[in-house]
Amino acid sequence: AGADVVLAAVHAGDEYADYANAQQQEVAHALVDSGRFDLIYGHHSHSVLPIEKYNGVWIVYGLGNTIAAHLTPDIRNTEGLLVRADFERDDDGGFQVAELRWLPATWNGPEHRWCPVAASSLQEMAASGASCVSNEEDAASRARTKATVESLGAAEAGAVEWPGVED
Repeated sequence: AGADVVLAAVHAGDEYADYANAQQQEVAHALVDSGRFDLIYGHHSHSVLPIEKYNGVWIVYGLGNTIAAHLTPDIRNTEGLLVRADFERDDDGGFQVAELRWLPATWNGPEHRWCPVAASSLQEMAASGASCVSNEEDAASRARTKATVESLGAAEAGAVEWPGVED
């Protein structure tokens, strides 16, 4: 009804998974195929899920956790993802994502201290003697998130870690 950008928020997925299940992929692909959405993102699994570019539209299957505490002892439910999508007008007058960036984060349980764990953040924390959980666990969180986010070809399709520090 005249919106410049239309997002779909999908509440689905297997809790504490590190993959998008078949139903999530089918629904997200159907939403993209409808031609009505410019970006799709998901939540519910309490764990970071992959990012995929399908038919020119970005799908962020799961943003993970930002701060919600869970009784289930799974390291993945202490990890989250911020996503920044920069939109630009295309030749047809519509909008599309020109750049997609993702920021891995973790939080240290009972203290509820949220921390970005991008490569540059880890370098800054190590230089100052700080950490979120521990230097080793923060680095493992980043590595786990990066592997998951990029498991459906996000890096090859142009998604970059925010603030874009390369390994």
